Amino acid sequence: MFGREFDYVDDRERYGLQRVYYHRADGTRVYFPTKWTNLAAPDPFLELARGEAIARLSDLLGLADLVRALREGSVKENTPEV
Repeated sequence: MFGREFDYVDDRERYGLQRVYYHRADGTRVYFPTKWTNLAAPDPFLELARGEAIARLSDLLGLADLVRALREGSVKENTPEV
């Protein structure tokens, strides 16, 4: 979908998520999360980091927690039932 253009119909918040609506070729109305589009406000972290930082502090702390939990064996395997 990168680089494609869609005819804007509406944007609104639903269930806590900002969405941009457009019509498919068959006329059905569908949406994208606004953050996937150029209509979203710029991310302040990305603007300030200017490509110099690979992750936010909160992301790194979350990753450290996940690694710790994996090492301790407190994360259970989640396999989908097919």
